[in-house]
Amino acid sequence: MSNQHYQIDQRYHDGIAGQYDHVVVRPRGFPIELLFERFDTLFCGRQRMLDLGCGTGHMLLRFARQFRAAMGVDHSQGMLARAAENLSAVGIDNAILVQADLLQFVQQQSRSQFDLITCVGVLHHLQVPDIAALLSALRSRLSPGGRILLAEPITGATEPPAISAWNRQALGGTRDFVGEFPQDPDEAPLEESAWRQAIAGAGLVSVAENRMWECSTSEEFPNTAEREALRQLIAAHPGGNILALLLGAA
Repeated sequence: MSNQHYQIDQRYHDGIAGQYDHVVVRPRGFPIELLFERFDTLFCGRQRMLDLGCGTGHMLLRFARQFRAAMGVDHSQGMLARAAENLSAVGIDNAILVQADLLQFVQQQSRSQFDLITCVGVLHHLQVPDIAALLSALRSRLSPGGRILLAEPITGATEPPAISAWNRQALGGTRDFVGEFPQDPDEAPLEESAWRQAIAGAGLVSVAENRMWECSTSEEFPNTAEREALRQLIAAHPGGNILALLLGAA
């Protein structure tokens, strides 16, 4: 990542850190749960976890307790401050947080290996050469049998009208975000075939994958009825514009 691009992205995420959970993470918490369900049964080791681009800590909140030690890395101090608060609030005390450039951090951790590396919603913020470099660096940080969990928005999928209608309703009314959240300056969904090429070029293979439509819930903590309705909606509309991949070494 160029220094200018890094600074712009860092300022952006520092600026939105205070509202990020309310606007982005919690409304998508249950859909993300559906996207990743059953993946954790395929984790091979349970010693060390690395969450790269950890943001406010939502992947650490989801998985850190399954590991002896965990580490979250992000370039935004604002995001890391929120992550520290979130982890403390639920009593997760086995995770350390580090502010660093993601690619440089991984390349410099030459002696560190991890049983699980999560890197969710990160690659589509990077420039194309950095994606290939980061994937190769992640491959070298895996413990034997280790796994890498990625999830990114992808191009080329047309959202079904029923999904669009759900999201309009979920994001309206009492949770009207119009004007509340600025546009991410480097939001660029990935082209799936190019992404898979980069994965193969890094010496990685897919162990499991899932895709679904990006959805939100009307409440930060949806009730049982809304959760079941969304589960049925997603089941009725296979495919999607979010692709999750669990990878291992080739």
